[in-house]
Amino acid sequence: MNRILATLLLLIALVLHGQAQDGADRSLFLRAQRVMLFEEGPEQVLYWEFPDSTGLRATAPEHIRAVIDYQDSLRWALGEVTFMAAVDLQAKQDQDSALAVETMDGDAYNAMLVHTGRAGRVRPMNALEGEVLNYQASRYPLFSHPTEFHGFVTQHTSGRIRFFFAASDTEWPPHPTLILQRLEKDLLQGWTLIGHLHNHFNQRHDHYVGTLAPSLADAQYYGMLVERFGLHKAYITNGLHTVELDADELGAFAAHGDDE
Repeated sequence: MNRILATLLLLIALVLHGQAQDGADRSLFLRAQRVMLFEEGPEQVLYWEFPDSTGLRATAPEHIRAVIDYQDSLRWALGEVTFMAAVDLQAKQDQDSALAVETMDGDAYNAMLVHTGRAGRVRPMNALEGEVLNYQASRYPLFSHPTEFHGFVTQHTSGRIRFFFAASDTEWPPHPTLILQRLEKDLLQGWTLIGHLHNHFNQRHDHYVGTLAPSLADAQYYGMLVERFGLHKAYITNGLHTVELDADELGAFAAHGDDE
């Protein structure tokens, strides 16, 4: 029975993936200037450049078909009640602050900092976040072939935005060496690293919906980005909500190397 169910889910995801290409055709990123820095097989490192706009921070648009198909797949797999409970669990920020204790393992402690409201702000995923997640989910369906991407948001003094992107066909994104090298040059030419965005997902036993808190590795990486590149904010999205973290909050999270 489990094998039949898994096969049905995969077939549905593949059909939805084909439909998702229609939504991707209207993507902001296909209308923007695109510069491919590296491409080999499934791995892509690139950036899009476009004018800043308040629309980027508006509610995620309806045409991000690959993301909507992912949400629909979760509803089908979990059932509406379990799906909504999983979404609410990740989005809540009103848990008892006494739960955020130092004895928790690092990842659980980081999640409690967000869920008790001690760090970060959870809000619905916005247009920019939805567009970039849709781009990757159009390449590899997030439900049947989950992947993570790196996203670096830079802003020029002229008001233009460059969104650097690195992803492949694996759960872990490729190391963004080319992006970091480019950032070192761009920061000397009027650009500022205003944000880092990536996505989280979970496996079936955790009801798929991604954790809205940095992992130990994420927190360590953010520390480097703040120190070397002056990162302003970090964002983590699960395809429904996003947690937004200010640079001065990032040091509160447990990170690899804290005990060294």
